[in-house]
Amino acid sequence: LGCTRMKVEMSFSSDYGVNASLTAAIEGLGLEIGGKFSKFHKTSTRYDIKFFSRDEYIKFNQDKMLRDWGPLDVKLFLQSISMQHLEEAFAGKDGYDMALLNKKLLKTAYKISSE
Repeated sequence: LGCTRMKVEMSFSSDYGVNASLTAAIEGLGLEIGGKFSKFHKTSTRYDIKFFSRDEYIKFNQDKMLRDWGPLDVKLFLQSISMQHLEEAFAGKDGYDMALLNKKLLKTAYKISSE
């Protein structure tokens, strides 16, 4: 099924010369660098990343679509999955009418597009 979990460690062990000495050198040329530098400290951070399963990803996006989308979102989505012929199923007499939005049809269209 692919990668479902990943561990990442990021370490910073050098300031690469971007410090107060650089500020002094730049200001010595008559330029202003702005900001403030503090002493560099080595850092290391670990992340344990868990990816959504395919089903969780589909459910999240379906719920977001049904909660947040407006008429233009529906139209563009149907066009992006080559299902623009279904646009009329979502349209009312005055253009798109979200009250007429068939949620099951939209969920089905999303599921088909993600397979």
